[in-house]
Amino acid sequence: MVDSKLLNPNLISALAEPVGLVIGKVIDIIWTQPQASRLRQQESLLQHQLRSEELELQSLFRIKELKKQQQYKLEELTLQYQQSIVKSFIDSGIRIQEQEIIEHLKSSYAIWTNKALRNLEKEDQNSPFYDGIETTYRNLKTLYEQTKLPIILVSPFWDDSISKPLGEQGGYVDFRNAFNSAYRQAPWNDIASKQDGYFKRPLYQTDRDVNYIYSVLSDIPVILIHGNIQGVHGAHQQVQRIHPHITFWNLLPDQQEGYTSLDLRFFPFQLPIGTGNSPDSYQKMGEYSLYLQDTVGKYLSKAVGLMSAFYHLYYFKTRPNLEQFKLDTQEELEILALQVEEFYEQYNLLCHLKMKGILKRDELGDIIL
Repeated sequence: MVDSKLLNPNLISALAEPVGLVIGKVIDIIWTQPQASRLRQQESLLQHQLRSEELELQSLFRIKELKKQQQYKLEELTLQYQQSIVKSFIDSGIRIQEQEIIEHLKSSYAIWTNKALRNLEKEDQNSPFYDGIETTYRNLKTLYEQTKLPIILVSPFWDDSISKPLGEQGGYVDFRNAFNSAYRQAPWNDIASKQDGYFKRPLYQTDRDVNYIYSVLSDIPVILIHGNIQGVHGAHQQVQRIHPHITFWNLLPDQQEGYTSLDLRFFPFQLPIGTGNSPDSYQKMGEYSLYLQDTVGKYLSKAVGLMSAFYHLYYFKTRPNLEQFKLDTQEELEILALQVEEFYEQYNLLCHLKMKGILKRDELGDIIL
């Protein structure tokens, strides 16, 4: 226990002031806490009341909005229903018209299809080609693109003294074999591509057949061999004329459109004098017939060779070997030169210009002098 005498009065006075302050603050805290709590409760109640009022207002606005949306939806459905009723009446009439149009189109299409099929069938029957025009064109176009050589097509000659069905069946001299044999034996048989067997019948429709062939193969260099046998009607035909023809296109530099037909000489079929029914007479008739066929075949083969050589001179700048086209007789040379005069003159002119170094070409490959 501390002795009171030892305590300094000043020290007691100094300690009493802070203790009083602390006690006062404690009393203040004890007194103010309930009041602050009440204020916080009042504030919370007020916030809750404001939130409730806000939610109530939002709810009222949402209800009004939903009612308005429902009203709009009801009006929209009513309008759609009215439109659907009107549309159903309209569609019923439209469907009737559409059905009528569909039936009309079906009928028209069926008529058009049948007509097209009949036309195609008729065209195929009248066509001189064995194959269809698409197959024929594709095969010959591919061959030309691979070789860059002119195409020689060989048609059987037609005998105008026999009926067309018999002519299509064959069984007579049609000069195909004569030309094929002569061309195979010619030394120039590699400067063009000979293609036999593409025609199922002779070209007895003449210009119409040639026009049809040209329309199918107009963008390919073609030399067409064809002809006819002019006969007389009777039990024993001993007088005939053989008319060979050469028609070509895309072969000459100035032959831009269309085709050119050469007016070749005709060959008379005149049996040896003194023919009768003896074996010797038949022997002479057969020999003369074969000789005539060989003559026609060689004549056509040389003409085709000259034309093909001209093609090579212009497109490949290849100088032709004129010695290989040597003709058998002076008469044959004069006849051939006369009947292909225009073609032959152009050919010789270009040969001369090429040898002299005058022949030139522009960027497009056309000749310029």
